Amino acid sequence: MTLFDGQQNFNDRRSKCQNKEVTDALDFLMLAAANAGPAVEEPRWELKGEGLKYRGAGGQFCAIHLREDRVWAHPFHGPAARSEWHEELTAAGLTFTRGETDGPWLSITNVQQAVRFVPFIVRAYDDRSA
Repeated sequence: MTLFDGQQNFNDRRSKCQNKEVTDALDFLMLAAANAGPAVEEPRWELKGEGLKYRGAGGQFCAIHLREDRVWAHPFHGPAARSEWHEELTAAGLTFTRGETDGPWLSITNVQQAVRFVPFIVRAYDDRSA
């Protein structure tokens, strides 16, 4: 099986990550995104190998980027819902950044945080599929 450049770069990045909590969170998030709904497509690997994007019938609903000390995760939503999402993410105890521009991008460092994020992945999928 031939890997795309982005997929190979991602696999290389993942294999070099020494933080087991982060790789466990990454694996959990990838599984959650892949199973967010019935029409989830195979993930699209970013060319630089920083992460992957998940799409359903309604378009892209989630992006996941791997770093050495965290996973950056982004649920896609309309700009009109941004403040509502921020309130709910904060209430769920999740830390995010770039909320006013292209975010929220969430910093996930362990599986517990990843579990808290799953409802937002499913919601983003559902919102895009509606």
